[in-house]
Amino acid sequence: MTQRFIPFYLKQSISRKLIFLILIFSSIITLILTATQLWLEFDAEVSEIESRLIDIDKSFSQTITQQIWNLDREQMETTADGLFQLPYVDLVVISGSEIEPVIRGNISEVDQKSDVGKVKHIKLEKDLYYESEDTLIGHLTVSASLEPVYTKLFNKILITLFNQGIKTFLVSIFMLVVFNLVVVKHLVELAKLVDGLTSENLNEAKLLKISSDSGDEIDTVISSINLMITRLKENYNDLKDSELALKLHQAQLEEIVEKRTSQLRSAKLSAEKANEAKSLFLASMSHELRTPLNSIILLSKLLSKNTDSNLTEEQIKKAMVINSSGTELLNLVTDLLDLSKIEAGKMILDFDDFKLKEVLINIELLFKPVANQKGVDFRVEYQDDFDLKTDREKLNQILNNIVGNAIKFTPKGSVVIKVFKTQSDDKGEYCVEVCDTGIGMSEAEKEHIFNVFQQANNKISSEFGGTGLGLAICKKLCELLSIEIEIESTLNQGSTFRLYIPSPKQIEHKIINAEVGDLKLLPDTENLKVAIIDDDKRSLTYLEHLLDKENINVDSYLSAHDFLLATENNLHWNIIIIDLYMPDINGFELLAKIKEKNIDSRLILLTGQANVETKRKASELGFDSFISKPINLELLKQEINRLA
Repeated sequence: MTQRFIPFYLKQSISRKLIFLILIFSSIITLILTATQLWLEFDAEVSEIESRLIDIDKSFSQTITQQIWNLDREQMETTADGLFQLPYVDLVVISGSEIEPVIRGNISEVDQKSDVGKVKHIKLEKDLYYESEDTLIGHLTVSASLEPVYTKLFNKILITLFNQGIKTFLVSIFMLVVFNLVVVKHLVELAKLVDGLTSENLNEAKLLKISSDSGDEIDTVISSINLMITRLKENYNDLKDSELALKLHQAQLEEIVEKRTSQLRSAKLSAEKANEAKSLFLASMSHELRTPLNSIILLSKLLSKNTDSNLTEEQIKKAMVINSSGTELLNLVTDLLDLSKIEAGKMILDFDDFKLKEVLINIELLFKPVANQKGVDFRVEYQDDFDLKTDREKLNQILNNIVGNAIKFTPKGSVVIKVFKTQSDDKGEYCVEVCDTGIGMSEAEKEHIFNVFQQANNKISSEFGGTGLGLAICKKLCELLSIEIEIESTLNQGSTFRLYIPSPKQIEHKIINAEVGDLKLLPDTENLKVAIIDDDKRSLTYLEHLLDKENINVDSYLSAHDFLLATENNLHWNIIIIDLYMPDINGFELLAKIKEKNIDSRLILLTGQANVETKRKASELGFDSFISKPINLELLKQEINRLA
């Protein structure tokens, strides 16, 4: 768009621009000077005509007055003829009160209205009196035409403009030739030199010669170009040396990295073996420890009840200490085993549909007696019940730990559980808030409260006991369940823990059971072709990425309509994975259309409603497998291997 506003001459060569500017400038100067000269001449001509009219007035007024007085018409006509012959005079009118007027010229042409801004005539109007001003006997009118003046000036304008135009053109041509020889020639040479410079011929580039020793502007430019080329040669050679050194250094680094990578692989294998051995050891030790611990806890509990009434108070207290220590040891073993499973990625999640109120009722039944025994006010406040789709056991474990800590670290006051719906899209839709009026924490203590084997301070450990594993496990379980945990606390005033739990709609498209590397398929499935139809782009992209890593040919479609269009191209898939709820055609309707097209593929249904009725309907309609959301990758792997 801006190009059309650029004057035409700016797109031309310097020579053309120069001649254009010379012509414009010279023409403007010529017009100004010519206009000034013509105006002066016009003013002189007009002044001369006015002077003649004044002379006529002085010379003939008295004579004409006498002729009118004498009623001498013949003399009046002679005088009028003489005046009419004078230069520029185009009208003479001598009129008297008692005699017919003498007219020489065309009155209508003189009285014709002139053009705007253009004066055509200069008139002398004179009343004639005899002897005194009281006796008016006639009137004299003499008109001088300016048309001859205009004609003369117009012809002079044409001659002047023609002469000046020829002079300006000749000067421009001369300047153009001189400029081409003095400036443009050298600029073209400079342009050719610069255009021809490349990294291959830079060292062979020849410097330009300076034409004279006068050191004009062109020579200055040539000297600067030569200096630039010299410096470019030096910099290019330095760059080549640096590039060579860099390549050598890169080769050395690659060798070091390869060696280090090999060491890291070995270290990783060793760590994996050690981790596997640790997990096996913990699992074995957990089983071995739980059996005797259960016996110790049960027997010590029976002893502390003293059903046979044969124990002293001291012995009963010792039995209670044994029971308490055994319970704490069993909890420690359980926490260690859970922590080991989480860190090893072996923690199995069992997502289920249930009401949040069910969990809160169990929490209230469990901790109400403990709080009453300490004299702490414990209550659960909620107005609405919410549907959840998560691991009930893990959520219960998280709340047990947080509520248990709240009661343990609250010597007096209250512990309140509040449930409400959040307004934030970045967090879970439901919030469970546990508020206590206990000992609280400082800002420094809050920073490491979720670390393993870490409590707020040593005083708390010695006074209240504990291993520092509970909140660390809670934090890791929350991460697995996509639950966000927050804490607010003020020292000596209390703490507030908030759990932001995602709704079933939010968690529907999350994929669980873990890392990308966990999905390992059997060797004979690597040449499979799989189609995935899901309107959720996140789930679609993630599944496509996972299957691509196993060399499976994956075609993904965001709608059933797109998939049906693809079937027109005679494509074939071994397995088709279909989401049940899609906006245009649901999974059951798509199955009917697939059957109409006689597509021979194994079918897997994905759905967030994992109820018995949906599974039964899917099986009756002809789906080969049924996988609920969140997608369990281990189950998906098993089903792909089975159907393949």
